Amino acid sequence: MISRKKILIICPDDTVSYVHTDIALTGEVFDVDMVTLREFRVLKKPSLIAMVFWKFLWTQVDLVCLRFSIPAYAPFVVLLSKLFGKKVVIITNGFDVTFVPDTGFGEMGSWWKRLFQSIALRYSDVVLPPSDYSKTEVLQYGRPKMITTLYDGIDTDYFAPNPHIVREEMVMTVAAAVAHYSMSTKGVVTLIAVAKAMPDIQFVIVGRVLDDAKDEVAKTGKNVLFVGRLSDEALLQYYQRAKVYAQLSRHEAFGVANVEAMSSGCASVVTPVTALPEIVGNAGLYVPFGDVAASVIAIREALKRDDLREAARSHVLDRFTLAHRKQGLVSNFMRLIDAH
Repeated sequence: MISRKKILIICPDDTVSYVHTDIALTGEVFDVDMVTLREFRVLKKPSLIAMVFWKFLWTQVDLVCLRFSIPAYAPFVVLLSKLFGKKVVIITNGFDVTFVPDTGFGEMGSWWKRLFQSIALRYSDVVLPPSDYSKTEVLQYGRPKMITTLYDGIDTDYFAPNPHIVREEMVMTVAAAVAHYSMSTKGVVTLIAVAKAMPDIQFVIVGRVLDDAKDEVAKTGKNVLFVGRLSDEALLQYYQRAKVYAQLSRHEAFGVANVEAMSSGCASVVTPVTALPEIVGNAGLYVPFGDVAASVIAIREALKRDDLREAARSHVLDRFTLAHRKQGLVSNFMRLIDAH
């Protein structure tokens, strides 16, 4: 019996939905071993590097996959992999290869992080960014041997409309965290202002509220509901209840939550910036970043547009399924393993 090849996946947190998805898809074809930052209590990054070294010494590792290229440890993992003769794939996320100066969003604000990131990217074998836009950002900081766009994929059978749930006059958005540094970049500030101009509509903002944002959150109107971080089941119910998903961001490398919402039958209102036009295409409405008046008009229109909800799901089914994602992951992994 031929043993399956083993992929060592290294990431900050394997419970993040799209990371968990990649692990599951990879595990359908390969054996998967994991090293994550969250498993260490102290000296997290040195401990992660030491654990990778131990894995190379004592376990089978046919390929290394960095899911997120965190500058504080990525170059050390990549160079250690090269020392042991391992091929390396880096799957970037967006935050790890960008910087928005006026809000401080992204990892690339420090000179040493840019230097470390350039080393990791240069000595990797393949880099897989989540969009063509994100690919241009990667190339600002490093010149990998090979770089190929690989769109994220979602479970379109799970993220689907529920015919038994009546759509409500509700607008929603999802943030990884509602924090002072990201509220403007992710469009939450704009959406709160839009809600003030639309008191008859319910607005729902999903994401853990950090301490530095609590004062701003407390000032919002009664029609704005902050629900915190939700389980997948609870999040799906909001996707199925809301008529509109608003992604009024200044920066998105892909926008997984927006795609989940579109697949679930939400009309999409987004900004025409970074990767969003590439991802949404003609299946949504566009408003300038930070333009409250234009956002109000577009959201009012989207609330009435059943055709947009249908177009949104069809668009996702054509482009962002798990099958598409799995094929891209497996083909890139196998090519490197076979060439080794």
